[in-house]
Order: sequence, then C-alpha cells, then structure tokens
Amino acid sequence: MKLPSKVFGIRTDEAYSEYLEQSKTKKEPEKQVQPKIPVTNLEGYIILPGDLRSDKYHDLLVEVSRLKYSPKVEQVATQLGLNLQNNDQGFIGSINHEQALGLNRSLENITLAPRYFNDFLYLIYQGVKDNKEVYDAKGKKVDPSLLKKIWDDITEVRSPWRAEWLNAKFKGESKSGILNKLGILEDQFYITYDKVMDDGGVKQVTEELDEDTLMKSRTPGISLENWLKNPTIQGLPRKNVQDGNLYYWKPTNGSVAGFGAGSDGTLLSCDGDPASSNVALGVRAKKIK
Repeated sequence: MKLPSKVFGIRTDEAYSEYLEQSKTKKEPEKQVQPKIPVTNLEGYIILPGDLRSDKYHDLLVEVSRLKYSPKVEQVATQLGLNLQNNDQGFIGSINHEQALGLNRSLENITLAPRYFNDFLYLIYQGVKDNKEVYDAKGKKVDPSLLKKIWDDITEVRSPWRAEWLNAKFKGESKSGILNKLGILEDQFYITYDKVMDDGGVKQVTEELDEDTLMKSRTPGISLENWLKNPTIQGLPRKNVQDGNLYYWKPTNGSVAGFGAGSDGTLLSCDGDPASSNVALGVRAKKIK
C-alpha cells in the first residue's frame, strides 16, 4: 500500500522514515504483557463537563492518551479483521478513518468530534494555566504538571509526529443542481458526526456547517488559543479567528478531520483523506459519564 504524500495536509516523509526505522527492529508484540485499559482505569480519563460553554451537553470522560493496544482491543480487532499493535510511542497507529471510528464504536467508545476535541483541549489549556480545576473520573483533581504533559503530547512542535482522527466527515454541494453534478461549485457544506444528546444518548447527525466557519485554508496559520476560546458550535475556527501558527486546512467534499503535531508544526485538518493511514496516526476515546 502506497503511503500518501500528505496526511492532514503535511508531507509524511518524517513519519515514514521513522516507520522504516521501526520496521528494521520491530518484533512481534508480546501480547501477554500489553497494558490493559479497563473501564475501571478511572485515573486514565478526564471529566469533560458538558457545561464548559453556554450550549450544554452530557458530561463526558475523555481518555488522556490515544487508544492503546490491549486484550480487549485485540478481541475486537480480530472481529473487525484488523491487525493492530502499539507503535513506538505507545498508541495504536496505522488505521484509517473508518477503521478508527469503527474500532471505537466496537469498544463502546465514541470518537471525539471537533466540538468535543476543542472543548477537551480548551479544558486542558485552562488547567495548565491554572485558570480551571480539572478532575479525573475518580473525582480527583489532576495536577497541572500532568495536564502540561497531555497538552505537549497533543500540540507541541517537536518530533516524533503525533496525530489523531476526529469524528467528522464533510460534504459539499452546490445550490445549483447542474453545477453540482458537474462538480464545478461547492457552496454549501455539511458535517456528519456523532452528537452527544442532553440525555446522554449519542446520535449521528448531519448538519449544515455554521455559516461563520472559516472556509479558507491558512498555512500558517490561525491562533490555537483563539480557536480554542471561540470556536463555532461545531468546534471549527470562525472567519474572524486571529492569526497564529496553527496550520488549518478547510473542509473539502468527501474529506474528514484530524489534529496533529510534529517538528514542522501543529495542524488542524478538515481536508483529510479518509483512506489515509500512518504509523503515527491514531484515535482517542471518550465515554458518556
């Protein structure tokens, strides 16, 4: 399988080189010593309060790390026909968008849509700044030093490359049927994602993109802090988002979303190829609290 030249809008040369180096020495995983992540691992989840902003949803539990290999994952992966293992960074990579979302669903997890990912990252940011207390699923306050490690793992500009799929698919349609058939114009966009309802249920919805969504790529960039503080209702940057160093690729027809960071920068991509996979591209889990 040929590795795409770009994943989330950046070249994968660095990640692919790391993969080749790993392949030279990588042994078959010793499954009996793989770390197990049971639901009872409450310290491994952070409470994402649904009232973080004015529009509320049911409280969530978000895993502090990307999904790792475990006996339960192995069982589900076998059922799905997936051959998985941890990469050298300790999380599962080399899965495409559909596989990532399907794996989480089969594990009774939910993949973070951009809105919930933005809220989670904003919560971590506030905790690092000591502006807000953050709690794990046991109700224990999380130390700001640990929050800083989580923040750096997701956003810090450094090697190796780390990235994760988000729960969002985009579709563009022209308001003119003829032009739409010819693929000439896409002036109305829709987002499909798993939405957390007020009663704690989860429903897949398709919505028109907020009219204030930034529909121009900026490479770089937009302000990560400003995006976190003032996203659209669907978690994407607004048209008036401030300038900054966060690379941003706008939605395109048939694309999916993801977030990553490496030595070349930090990026929010809404033009991802759903078929892409990379050793450093994983997924994060959340559960209804």
